[in-house]
Amino acid sequence: MAETDHSSWRLPLEICEKVVQFVEDIDDSDPFGERTRWSLYSCALVCRDWVPISRICLFRRVELADDRTAISFMDTVVASPGLGVYVQDLTIDLDQKQKGWIYQLLQVLPPRLPNLDHLEYRKLPVLHPLFFGLSPRFTTVSSVRLSLLERWSFREIVRLVSGFKNLKKLEVLSGRWVPSESFYVPRKSTPLKMFRIDCGLLDKDTTDLVRWLTKKQSIFPLDGLHLTCHKMSVQSQHFSELLLQCSLSLKRLKLMWDQITYNDHLVLDRTCKRLVNL
Repeated sequence: MAETDHSSWRLPLEICEKVVQFVEDIDDSDPFGERTRWSLYSCALVCRDWVPISRICLFRRVELADDRTAISFMDTVVASPGLGVYVQDLTIDLDQKQKGWIYQLLQVLPPRLPNLDHLEYRKLPVLHPLFFGLSPRFTTVSSVRLSLLERWSFREIVRLVSGFKNLKKLEVLSGRWVPSESFYVPRKSTPLKMFRIDCGLLDKDTTDLVRWLTKKQSIFPLDGLHLTCHKMSVQSQHFSELLLQCSLSLKRLKLMWDQITYNDHLVLDRTCKRLVNL
């Protein structure tokens, strides 16, 4: 099938199941057997009507970009449960108008994706409290990414991720949130190996968020922080204090920046020297 001919990607589930059965019969002694098996599984899975917007490919990734693809994917894994075991990376990209399908996804998918490791929510609006109780049903997830969030407070972020028992990595990318210290985390969270913040603006909200993280490690423990910032102007004194606080509290601190203007290079130079000597 030509890759550009999306209308031809309509193989019925029966054909997919025959391909999967053929894969099961491949001799394990075949040196190329494992590679062939994964390739054919992927072929069976991508030849569905929810491709190419949403697919399981060689790296076992599915992206649900609208309600149609979400419904089709749910129908697929319900009709053929064996296909869901190969999904390791799931992205849910549903906007405000489609948010009703999120709850159905979270009720249907978790038991059918037993090997899911990475979960991403993209452009997700603030949702009903039921959402926070359903998301942690993905019990195998160790990495969560929240992209392009709108109107989320850090309260909701912590409330969401604190339910994931095996979470080791949390990324908050290019969103707008309001940090808050006045909330309760329901249980002691599993230590995160890395918390990543990718922001276009290092403003008071972001610095307050980082400051809160370093102070509240008894309930939100961190091993490291990865802070990425782009095209901004910051007061170096304020930034220096933030870096020093992080360096004293965290085992690992990774910083990335691009096109940043500092108002006081001397203070920043002193900060960098102190960081090196810690």
